[in-house]
Amino acid sequence: MMRALILSALVVVVSACGMPVEDIDQDSLQTECGSDHPLVGSSGSFETHFHGVAGTVTAVDDCTIQIENFTYDGTGLDVRIIGSPDQDWNNGIALTNDLRQSGGYDKESLTLSLPEGVTLDDVQTLSVWCVTVSENFGDAAL
Repeated sequence: MMRALILSALVVVVSACGMPVEDIDQDSLQTECGSDHPLVGSSGSFETHFHGVAGTVTAVDDCTIQIENFTYDGTGLDVRIIGSPDQDWNNGIALTNDLRQSGGYDKESLTLSLPEGVTLDDVQTLSVWCVTVSENFGDAAL
């Protein structure tokens, strides 16, 4: 009886912690943009919190962010790169689909295109974010 109550409580807590995030619609991503935003050329390094997250984030142009030497062990529950102007990851903008993969990432390059209507102002900080349990595996600021 006690075990059933604990499991039920755990399900409620996990369900309440993270908001479901829809996969990225590739047709909604910006493909042509300028490079006049003040953050273009800005970069920062991920501060590692969990799962070996590391890498350098750079704003390439007004709608493209490049992550070089991206390292992450590939584990977790629904892990995405989330952008936010103020580190409010629960209300941030998903910039990738789920990053979990067997073998993880070892110094890889990722190119992120911003969705239509999103500017670098909206994603000044990035997190490798576990949506399900609202956990920041690592974050960087442009």
